[in-house]
Parts: sequence; C-alpha cells; structure tokens
Amino acid sequence: MHLADISTRMNDLPRSLVALLISEACNVGLTPVIKVGDEALTRGRLSHVDQNYVRGETDAAANAILIEHQGKVPIVAAWGGGLLASVDGLRFVVPVKTINAGPSPKYYGYKRGLTWLNAVNDQVAGIGQLVVPGTPRDSLYILDCLINLDAGPKPAVVTTDQASDSDMVFGIFSMLGYRFAPRFADLGDQRFWRAELPDGTTGAFGVLEAIARNKVNTKKVITQWPDMLRVAGSLVTNQVRAYDLLRMFARQGSPTPLGQAFAEYGRIDKTMHLLSMLDPMDSSYRRSLGNQPRVYQSRTRTWRGCPRWATPTSTAWAATRSLPRPRTRACGR
Repeated sequence: MHLADISTRMNDLPRSLVALLISEACNVGLTPVIKVGDEALTRGRLSHVDQNYVRGETDAAANAILIEHQGKVPIVAAWGGGLLASVDGLRFVVPVKTINAGPSPKYYGYKRGLTWLNAVNDQVAGIGQLVVPGTPRDSLYILDCLINLDAGPKPAVVTTDQASDSDMVFGIFSMLGYRFAPRFADLGDQRFWRAELPDGTTGAFGVLEAIARNKVNTKKVITQWPDMLRVAGSLVTNQVRAYDLLRMFARQGSPTPLGQAFAEYGRIDKTMHLLSMLDPMDSSYRRSLGNQPRVYQSRTRTWRGCPRWATPTSTAWAATRSLPRPRTRACGR
C-alpha cells in the first residue's frame, strides 16, 4: 500500500518489493540487488519504493499473511496450537543519534542501545514485536506487544524471564485473560497465597497448609473492582499503554490503591502458576514452559548466524525506522 493510500501504475512492483526485503533482511544495502537496465531494480525505483511502500504497518500486514499460512501447515499443528507464547528481548548497540536509544552501562558500556521485544508462539511464528529504548523492565512493554499482535490466535499463556515478575503484572495480565508465566529461578523463595471464602474462612489446604501462610486482601480488590474493569477496557481498546499504567500504579515503590488492588488480584493467579509448576502428578505445564525458550532461541540463533546481523548498519536502521510512536516496529518478521 502506498504511503499516500493511492493506487500505483508502477510495473513489476512485486519484484522491487522482494529486492528491498532481501536487502534489508540480509543487511546488505541496495547495491547487491540493483541491476542496471532492469526498470524494477534501478536505484531510483528501489529508493522510491522503500520510501513509500516499506514501513512498519505494511511489514506487519505481510507478517500476518505468513502467520496465517504457517498455522495451516500440518506439522505446525503438532508443535502446538499457538496458545503458548514467549516474549523476550534482544539488545543492540545503536551507533547513531536517535530518540529510540537509551543508556545502559551494563549492556552498552558508554554507548546507547535499544531492546527489540519479540513475541513467538509455540508454532514457531513471530506474532508480534516492539522496539523500546534502552533496557527497561520487559514487563512494562510485554502487554503493549501482546495487545497489538500481527496475527494468530491470542496466547492463553505468556512466558518470559523472571526479571519481568511482579504481583501487579500478574494481576493486569489476568484481567486481560492471559496467564502470566515467568520462569522462576528460585521457586523455593516464592510466596503462596490463600483467599477468603464467601463465609469468611480460608478453607483447608491439606498438605499445602504449610506454605499457604499468606492471605490475599480481597477487600481491596472488591473496592477497586469497577476501576480495574475500566483499566482493562482502556488497555484492550488502546486508549492507554500498559507501560504508562504500570509506572503510574507502581509510583516509585509506593503503589496507588488501584495498583495495590491489582497486586492482590495478581497474587491469586501467581499462586495458581506456582502450583501448576510444582504439580507432582502432571508435569506438562512445566515442560511446555521449559520448551518455549528453546523455540525462541532457535529463531535468534538463525538471526545471529547471519554474518551481517546486528552490525552498526542494521541497528542504525532499526533505530531510525522504529518509534517515535511507541508501537511502531523496527521490522516486519
């Protein structure tokens, strides 16, 4: 689709698009795909198509077609139903000046960089991506990435690393119909929670009594429930970013009453996640969460295997073609 939303009289446009996608995917620039005497592959034609046809929105639309067709491949159905996804980030140093890069001495030294969040489901399809500046906590952006997927079924379970864990994040994910499933490295240090029944008792938990010592404050959830529903509606309709909400609710370590309600609500879902991880009779949940990181890593190994991947040119391109809008993508798939 043309940037001005007009029809084109250009001949052999698909060939020009394919050449551009190859040059950008391999990070080789235009020179290797230019062919003198071929109208579709001249530098002027490729530059024009690049400026007017290749952008985040069109990349996402093309990615949606690939996702839908991949889901119809018979062997893909054996891998999974697309209901489990992992969201992790790749960090890159950005050698050019851009508002999309941020400082992080731990990862970039004295330079600036960005994080590319990528959502991959259990069908090995990249269903969504988001470029964020610097190295912020992934959980502040994961929801923004999930709410704006390119295509595919909505994941029921979302796994990521432990750095994204907080009770408030569990609560917001649960309100939107996701099971937030971080990979805990220290299960023995996690707290298990119990909630009151309608009659005011907390019930008996048998062998789990020893660990279910912490009590959820359901009164905070009941008091803030109408506002919690409004927040969920605002997120689903893209009226507000999850990143901004989480920062506002956390308020630098002193959560607001609404943030406390989400944290209390999240403790219920967090406990369910921990119990599923420790289930001695059924290990399928634990195995699926353990396999998903390998799916993601298999894709990143493919990217890193390209000799030109993550060179200064590619990271500069990603930085300058992503934001200013928070959800604009660095590239398509």
